Amino acid sequence: MKNHLFINHNEKLVSLFSDRIEPSQFLADYFSSLCRKFEYYRNLLKPFNSDRCGLNIFNNLPESDKDDYRTTSQREALLLSKNELFTTEYSSGSTSKCVLRICRQEDDIAELKVTEEVFRRTGMNQEDVVVCLEIGSFTIHDFYLRAARNIGVHLNYFIHLTYPYKNAINQLSNIKPTILLTIPSLFAIIVDEFVEMCNLSNINLKAFIYMGESLPSELRLKIQTHLKCPIYSFYGTTETGGIGGSCKFDPQSIHYNPENILFSLKNPSKLSNKKWRGEAILTTFNVHSQPVLKYKIGDVIELNTNLCKCGETLPRLRFIERTSESFLIAAEKFKYDMFFNTFSSVLPGLDIMNIIINDDLNNKNLTILNIVFPLKFKQEKLKILKILKHDIFELDAMYRYGLVDFNIDFKPVSQIVFKKNKKIIDFRSSMK
Repeated sequence: MKNHLFINHNEKLVSLFSDRIEPSQFLADYFSSLCRKFEYYRNLLKPFNSDRCGLNIFNNLPESDKDDYRTTSQREALLLSKNELFTTEYSSGSTSKCVLRICRQEDDIAELKVTEEVFRRTGMNQEDVVVCLEIGSFTIHDFYLRAARNIGVHLNYFIHLTYPYKNAINQLSNIKPTILLTIPSLFAIIVDEFVEMCNLSNINLKAFIYMGESLPSELRLKIQTHLKCPIYSFYGTTETGGIGGSCKFDPQSIHYNPENILFSLKNPSKLSNKKWRGEAILTTFNVHSQPVLKYKIGDVIELNTNLCKCGETLPRLRFIERTSESFLIAAEKFKYDMFFNTFSSVLPGLDIMNIIINDDLNNKNLTILNIVFPLKFKQEKLKILKILKHDIFELDAMYRYGLVDFNIDFKPVSQIVFKKNKKIIDFRSSMK
């Protein structure tokens, strides 16, 4: 095995390439293919037509974000897919600004391969009973269940977590899963009752697979103590689909294929010759309907090319933290700009606000969003609350399910900017 290639573009950007490709030529060919298929990318790459060096082009391309994705590639993907079968996935945002991902058959097949590999790494096989526990739509978990079926699993279930939670616990007890796939903050809601109500000796879990967010140390300990099973993580985003998963030797790191997706690190720190840390910037190679170039996801990660104890030669990534521009509730990512843009459209003159996130002291499963506005908007409190409860995609469901509540505060502008000007301040114990 060769070493995977860390390319130091400049002091502010490093990328990790597969050891099986020549980076510059590979990127040049990839850019050419994008130009043939998409008008958006033809226009974006037009200034670089005379440059045959893929690395030069990549270095000079602007970063992209959710707004670019929604207003450009999303629209074109819908037009290109109008005569084909496709599925959709949604990411959080205001009702008019949520992100829609178009997945044609070739995207579906590519992502299924990634997911199947993640599941195989956990030891999943035809003898298993797989349960997906969620609060949202069945659609995304139907995908996971299809991946499980593709590797021979016959018994697949979807359990919708709604109040009273005893119903979901009884279903888990009756089904007796061998593999549980869920979001940490959702399982945290029921784990104590689950342990108390169920005869755990009759539930032989061989794998707990979590996704969407980090696993708090307290919950990890409860799973290890009471369920006594290996813990695996699954990493992906709405825009890229599934990226990879962990092995039993390094449960907090993700094996991924750099031929499917390019991870670049913004403002990188070199920890060793084979380990770098920085803000993740993604470029997809295996996404066909809506590919992304230098896409910001708001995660700080660590890339590691040291050989894993499992023998896997693929590199690993490890989630470190969110940037101060985004936060998670029940695995849904919310960006500061989404909140700010939503409120600035109905509050003329809004130029600053803070989002402070806390646990509820009386309900460990409840997240409190305390949003601080300038004092001049005090008379708009009812309007602000209505927007939070009903007009932000995904957040309204979380409010109805009792996962989030809101406090609105008003302060002089001079008191709003604090903590080194962070826009989002997260005090939740689960984030520590």
